[in-house]
Amino acid sequence: MATKTEPPDIDILVRAGDWGWIDETRLRQAALFAWEAANAADADAGTDAGWNDAEAVDLAIVLGDDALLREMNGKFRKRDEPTDILSFPAQCFADARYQLGDVVLSEQGVLRGAKTRRRNKHDHLLHLVVHGVLHLCGYEHELKQQAERMESLEIKTLARMSINNPYTLSVA
Repeated sequence: MATKTEPPDIDILVRAGDWGWIDETRLRQAALFAWEAANAADADAGTDAGWNDAEAVDLAIVLGDDALLREMNGKFRKRDEPTDILSFPAQCFADARYQLGDVVLSEQGVLRGAKTRRRNKHDHLLHLVVHGVLHLCGYEHELKQQAERMESLEIKTLARMSINNPYTLSVA
């Protein structure tokens, strides 16, 4: 049986866009570190994330473009606009494997966000992956207390990857 310390199987699927610039190893590392941060926070809080009895945990990072994210945003959130990231928690079992869900990213959205925030595109992408995986693990940011908890986990996770706090002001 899987325990919270066993890493998830992380698939990276390119559906659209020109993602030749990414480092898949770092992408998987960001997802893994976010999952580990969520596990540690759950253990500290005495909560069970739900996958302790699974033989394995799966999650997918889907790389797309604005057209794909606009279509998905319209279908699932009723917003006719592209976005940089969408998270689709599955949080269910398929046989003995626990399906955590999918994080879907738009290349143009990632690049726009990095430029707007004056961040390195690689670091911004990894931040979005961490953010998305935390959503898959049940974290939200609708309320101030939720946002503070989630942002704290993001900051700690990114620090493990030598990435600066994304919530501080950038200097160009």
